[in-house]
Amino acid sequence: MNKADGGLVPAINESLNSFIFRTLSRFGYWDFGTIIQQGGWGDEPKVPISAKGIFQIFEKAALLKLYEQTYLHDSKQSIFSNSLAYLEHFDSTFNPNKKSTTCGKLLPVRFCPFCIKEQLSNLGYSYFKVEWDRLSWCAVHLINLQQVPTKTSSKEVIKLISGVLKGEHLSGLALPVAQLKNSRAAVLSNVVTRIAPCGKQLIINYLVNNIKFFPEGYFDIFDYGCLESNQLQALNKHRLREEVTFNTDDFLEIALQNDYRNVMNFFIEELELFFFPIWRHKDSENSRCTLKSQKSNCSKCNYRDFTTWLDCPVAVRYQIYAPKKYILKVGSYSNIANNLIADYLVKVRGFQDSLGVREGEVKVRKDIESYKMYAGFGGKERYEQHVKKIMLSHKIY
Repeated sequence: MNKADGGLVPAINESLNSFIFRTLSRFGYWDFGTIIQQGGWGDEPKVPISAKGIFQIFEKAALLKLYEQTYLHDSKQSIFSNSLAYLEHFDSTFNPNKKSTTCGKLLPVRFCPFCIKEQLSNLGYSYFKVEWDRLSWCAVHLINLQQVPTKTSSKEVIKLISGVLKGEHLSGLALPVAQLKNSRAAVLSNVVTRIAPCGKQLIINYLVNNIKFFPEGYFDIFDYGCLESNQLQALNKHRLREEVTFNTDDFLEIALQNDYRNVMNFFIEELELFFFPIWRHKDSENSRCTLKSQKSNCSKCNYRDFTTWLDCPVAVRYQIYAPKKYILKVGSYSNIANNLIADYLVKVRGFQDSLGVREGEVKVRKDIESYKMYAGFGGKERYEQHVKKIMLSHKIY
């Protein structure tokens, strides 16, 4: 339960802007430059640095839930992305370390007057719902939302928002927002389970060694008969690993579509669903889960690959709260065999170029044209003599 009550705690479906505005107003703050701009809200709201102490009375779990239901999930993210990569932005939102006077791009202030009246009647206070930021109509009363005119000054916007929360200005404020495209993107809180880097590496190894189906557009290396069969196999294996590493989602999707049973058996045998706390104290509101390798040690995984370690929410949480004597020195790991193959692959591509691939094709064509030109003068030496004679015959004035 939150330490604060009486309407100060975030409502179940309240927007981040609304909660910060209500809290600042309750404590007598009138500097809303970090959440309000001309025409409405800002889409990057944050707590003013002078007021960040006020928000320390709220439990982090409640604030995180408020944050997650406000921001949309990035559709470009992978199932292997860090599920808590936004924690740094969350911390800067409620606990900023520098002064800010901006709040992002314009986000119109919309509301349903009937919802506001019901909130005041049932709760004794009112708030702006997070869904109003993304919809043009009220899902409860099935009417178009009212909107503060986007040309309204920031000072007037503050007055209008305060009036709406008090039950004033609930009709005739603006025309309905009929042109708004309703967003159906998932919010952050709906995307909580990802695959940790250690699990991703196991999946890459499995796909490289067991793959039977390939995404459209994949092709092996063509060596023009210059390589032994084992050399060509090694290069193609190296290229396959590169492709699977950079496009793991696509290869995994193909494998699941065509070999679902074996892939899921691999998941069951090698991976485990691991629950971990976001912060030091443990409770149901504070825990998340991820799929990780059954054999990995989260407190030591940064010993091999620092970059991969930073992508893992479990390892980062462990290292932050681990005693210093258990924190290993950051190092790096590289596969010498892979490095040699990579160098060899560069040389092979160079030979391919000389045989007519990419830039090599241009070089060969130029050589053919030069040969034809020399042949017309009886050889390269006679051609050069002819060019020299022409240059000497020209006078520069």
